[in-house]
Amino acid sequence: MAGQIELVLTYREVQFCFIDGHFLATIVLPHAFVEKLLHGHYNKLGFDKIATKGLNAILQHATKNKTITKFLIDRINAIRLMRNPITHSKDFNYEHGLDKRSYKNKTSPFIQLEKDAQEALEIATFIALKGFDEII
Repeated sequence: MAGQIELVLTYREVQFCFIDGHFLATIVLPHAFVEKLLHGHYNKLGFDKIATKGLNAILQHATKNKTITKFLIDRINAIRLMRNPITHSKDFNYEHGLDKRSYKNKTSPFIQLEKDAQEALEIATFIALKGFDEII
């Protein structure tokens, strides 16, 4: 991450957001953090075209070409699915919405949101500490 101040500041902001209880932001920011790291990783691999795509396209490419482990793809995709109803208009029946997941898990939306934020922070931390080269 050296030399990329935006990445460092984004990760730092994620930590502060979680500590301060800003759980929606704690879900949105790890998505941006991981997407930016993946862009760099894909550029490094020589996949310049896919490196300019969004997170879903990168994860589909990674699944097809096995450039990232399935475990990591699933974890990153979980962040993406949690973030989508926050940043995009979704139909009431969107299965990954906070209301649907909290109902399914028999917990309050506030508790579910905190759990989601913790999960997003954990995967961002895992990637930040290890880097893609070590965990792929």
